[in-house]
Amino acid sequence: MIESFSGTGESSVKEKNIVDKPEENTENEENDQFDDDSLSFNKSSSPQQNQANQSDSQNLKLKQITKIISPKWPNRVFAFDLIRRIISTFAQNTSTDSDDSYQHKAHFDLLLAKKLKSKPANFKNQDDIDQNYLILFLQDLMRIACIGATSSLDPLKLVGLDLLLDLILYFGKCEEPNPEFKGHLILEQYQAQVSAALRPQFSIETSAHVTAKACQVCSMWISSGVARDLNDLRRVNQLLASSLQKLNLNKTARTTMVNNDQLIYSELSLTVEKLAVLRAWADVYIVARKSLKSENLLNLVKPELQILSHHWSVALKDYSYLCLPAEYSNQLPVEGGSFYHADLVDSSKPIYKQHFTRILLGYSLWLNEIAFETNECEELKEKLFFMLLGLSLETLSNTQGLAQLSDDTIQDILESIDSLLKIKFCRDVLKSKSVYLCVEILSILYKIKLTRDLMNINLLVVGIVKQINEFWKGKCNAEQAKNSEKNSSALIFVILEICIKDLIRYLPNLLHSGKKNQENAEGSVEFNRNKIKFNSSKSSFLYLHVTKCVKLTETDVELLKQVINVLNDLPFNFGISLESK
Repeated sequence: MIESFSGTGESSVKEKNIVDKPEENTENEENDQFDDDSLSFNKSSSPQQNQANQSDSQNLKLKQITKIISPKWPNRVFAFDLIRRIISTFAQNTSTDSDDSYQHKAHFDLLLAKKLKSKPANFKNQDDIDQNYLILFLQDLMRIACIGATSSLDPLKLVGLDLLLDLILYFGKCEEPNPEFKGHLILEQYQAQVSAALRPQFSIETSAHVTAKACQVCSMWISSGVARDLNDLRRVNQLLASSLQKLNLNKTARTTMVNNDQLIYSELSLTVEKLAVLRAWADVYIVARKSLKSENLLNLVKPELQILSHHWSVALKDYSYLCLPAEYSNQLPVEGGSFYHADLVDSSKPIYKQHFTRILLGYSLWLNEIAFETNECEELKEKLFFMLLGLSLETLSNTQGLAQLSDDTIQDILESIDSLLKIKFCRDVLKSKSVYLCVEILSILYKIKLTRDLMNINLLVVGIVKQINEFWKGKCNAEQAKNSEKNSSALIFVILEICIKDLIRYLPNLLHSGKKNQENAEGSVEFNRNKIKFNSSKSSFLYLHVTKCVKLTETDVELLKQVINVLNDLPFNFGISLESK
């Protein structure tokens, strides 16, 4: 049997070789004929034709090589990073006042880009001929971002979502130049692509950090105002609504999942995902409250506010425990917080720090909307208010971490304090406490003005000063005047420091005006929309003599209005009678 099997095998192989040989011979003969023809052709052809044939053969070889070699995922990630750097570089150059700023603005303005590309040839420079603009390739950029976001690898998903986030950030306000679609944005035509790229990121199999990045893209897309119709908003809002179900996972269910090995990712990744979901909802709610044209967006958020407010307060409570110094570590919950594990305290604190300011602002706006009418007793409500105020002041007063905070973060914290002080319950709580608490708040705000000299921050600080000035004004009666004179003087001094600093910004001669003595003259202020002129003389607290007119913007005028109103209401209304002075 073995001999017969081997014999048949050898015979079959021989037959195959015999059958294959004629085909090889025919191919060799054809190649020989082709070589002979090519040789005869080369002999009869000119040298220029030979060079052309050689270049064509080289191009064919290059094409074959490019087909074989495909880029690996690290190269693709690097390519995505290069695209993002190019976009951010042009975006930064648009804010400068250089000569090329007009060219850089065309990268984010479709009408201007088409205008520059359609210049007559006589009026074009060499730069205009070779110049291409990013907005003309927006379709390709969106396609690249969606391809990366729907990839099977997490690094490609993250860079794809980052690129999609940059496109929404930089091109979200670009309007359609076509008169038929006046008032519409360019990105409205890519709503289906964006929702299709985001939908797979909220599945159960997707890793937590990818879902966290997708939540950020969802909030940016909803907040950008690209999707205005209710149905368009609901497509992306349903993705965030589905992520809320993960927040309802309590500790007992979480421990059972760990014991049964059903937890796919680590506890820290769950913290990242849950806080990203809360921050995304906070961003959407903040935009819905601030914008006057977002009624549809506010209607989508309202059904979830009861659940969100509970989770926001719990997350802020967790962060307040994590901010305790090391000597008070024994006060931390033994079982951990609602969104962090007890063994991951040090690793969870940076994650909370990254998201808590937006959550704090969203929760403060919600408390302002309901006027702090929660289902808790007065004592718990007072503790909640001081927890929110303490988190804000602790972040602003930390000298080591203040330099690392961005201007937007400081602005969010100041807006949170401002919205809390507008609530009657919070004002009553502050009135019942010592005036030194308000002095401490204003002292911290004065340090912020010294370190961050920005118009938005200055407006918020003066607004908070105005509120404190209003609810403390006239609240000390004559009997308490002698006891409260020292405290009230400290409060007046801090308010004057903040207000005079804003006046010195526009009127630097105030620093040297004390040397001039002008008696028996009345002060006056000439105030217009575009300029302000001060002509004043002896005042109760300073000497002022300025004749130079200063041109102001609308924000400058608004700031000076508030400062003048505070100073007008200020003089000794804190229980200090004029007789005692």
